[in-house]
Amino acid sequence: MDSLTLLWHMHQPFYYYEDKIYLPWVFLHAIKDYYDMPNIASRYDVKVSFNLTPSLLLQLDNLKNDYFLELLRKKSLNNNERKYVLNIIKSVYVDTMVKPNPKFFELFNKKYLNEFELIDLEVFFLLSWCGEELKNQNFIKNYMQQETFTYKEKTELIDFLLEWTKNIIPLYKSLKDKNKIKITTTPFSHPILPLLFNMENAKKANFYTTLPKIYFSLKDDAFKHIQKAKEIYKKYFGEIPKAFWPAEGSISKEVFEAFYKEGIKYTFSGDDVIKKLGKSHLRAYEYNGVKIFLRDRYLSDLIGFQYKYFEVEDAINHFKREIDARKGKINIILDGENAWEYYKKPFEFLHKFYEMLETKNTKFFDEIDIDEKLNTAPLGSWINGDFNTWVGDEEKNRAWEVLFTAKKDIGDDEGFLYAEGSDWFWWYGVGHSSNQDEIYDFIFRNYLMKIYKKHNLQIPSVLLNPINKPKSNFKPQKFLITPKIDGKTTFFEWVGAGEIIENFGALASSLPTIYYGIDEKNLYLRIDNKKYKFLNFKNASMDITEASGKREDILRFILKGENFEMILPSIIIKLDINEIYKNWLV
Repeated sequence: MDSLTLLWHMHQPFYYYEDKIYLPWVFLHAIKDYYDMPNIASRYDVKVSFNLTPSLLLQLDNLKNDYFLELLRKKSLNNNERKYVLNIIKSVYVDTMVKPNPKFFELFNKKYLNEFELIDLEVFFLLSWCGEELKNQNFIKNYMQQETFTYKEKTELIDFLLEWTKNIIPLYKSLKDKNKIKITTTPFSHPILPLLFNMENAKKANFYTTLPKIYFSLKDDAFKHIQKAKEIYKKYFGEIPKAFWPAEGSISKEVFEAFYKEGIKYTFSGDDVIKKLGKSHLRAYEYNGVKIFLRDRYLSDLIGFQYKYFEVEDAINHFKREIDARKGKINIILDGENAWEYYKKPFEFLHKFYEMLETKNTKFFDEIDIDEKLNTAPLGSWINGDFNTWVGDEEKNRAWEVLFTAKKDIGDDEGFLYAEGSDWFWWYGVGHSSNQDEIYDFIFRNYLMKIYKKHNLQIPSVLLNPINKPKSNFKPQKFLITPKIDGKTTFFEWVGAGEIIENFGALASSLPTIYYGIDEKNLYLRIDNKKYKFLNFKNASMDITEASGKREDILRFILKGENFEMILPSIIIKLDINEIYKNWLV
């Protein structure tokens, strides 16, 4: 390894509805991640960069208008308000954030809560989001020792936490001014810029992508996203930014040209976009006067998606072995907020991670020399090198179509910038799902309806009805199947099988679909290895006998290079999916 560059991406979409921040994820990550991440990094002799999006910065500065906190302050809630609060609370990851507190776990699973129990549940929820530095505060320590709370204590906790969040942006600025960290940013509402410049970039990146029925260039809006981001960055950090993480690492020729025109010298994307140009090992390039750094997908995803299954020491040792074995530049770029609630000991991991990196040659991105100048612009995103996460299926395209129709009806209006954020298209259609899908859909449509109202135009009926359809994580089996368990899946063996889709919110796409089927005797399970490259199934088979020791109770696993298949003959067993992933990840 010649050098290692590390960039944590911090982002939340604009959650505004009627001047309220309608979802609480900015606040909740503020008390857990947005302060602790730079604070922990600053304690070590490691060069670390943080990408702060404009939508995150503006909402961090406006948390007094958080709707969820407004409801928590109310002494009594109507049925809809109570349902909303419980929806948010039930979205927390249970194993790491609820189970460690027996009282919280008890209330979390209780079907009916009286008003006093609801207060306790709400307080435990807020405490579960408190980060390392907050938990060291005496005020929070006292709360952590209690099992019941009063309404007054709940409101005092909210006041304390809100006051705490005022430290976040000043901390980043202070560390930046001391050259302890670097700060980059993203176009205004985190849009997929290549699609705004030219929707046909989606088809250029993936020939099989179906484009919306109506589209045209939104070049002017694309430039506004860049220009507004520069203004907001200057407001908070006192200068014009020189580096942009384009939303989702989405890059194209038009984006390079726009960045150059707007004085952006550095940008970033994923490995897959450069592989399309026949390159795989070099990590720093230049095109049209703009330097581009490519994230190491494997190493970045280990931290973002896989090490949550490891013990801390095992994860650190594994990562150290991986980077020591590499040659050349390493660019680690990943989400800096969403992974940590899935870790059992996130802050211990971060401390040991930075401690290990102190012995390595870490550099800021602006200290890295390029490997090569490109004659062709990379095209794509960090997800598979295309844009299918945001366009191409029925729901995503319908969302684009109502956006383009509104743009055609109304013309120029700054309100469109909010609706052009990538996050709305992320949650539509295939790929991702959450407990708040209906709310994301509502916020997106409301941005467009608000523009129609502003211009005294009739709102199209299509905007009055949900774009998204209810998603199911379970598809039932259609008829009996008896596949051959040999690790060599064929279509006809598994046709009619049921499907179980693991849903972990923003991390959903990192986990495989589990196919299942039964016949008169057995239950069959299958996970494909072709799509999910992080699973390394070795060429081996293994027999595991149930505690009874009876041969008829044997579980047979077939692990091959192609995929994983399993047969469970005539027994009932509980599979811990976390243990399966932890033991088979390499």
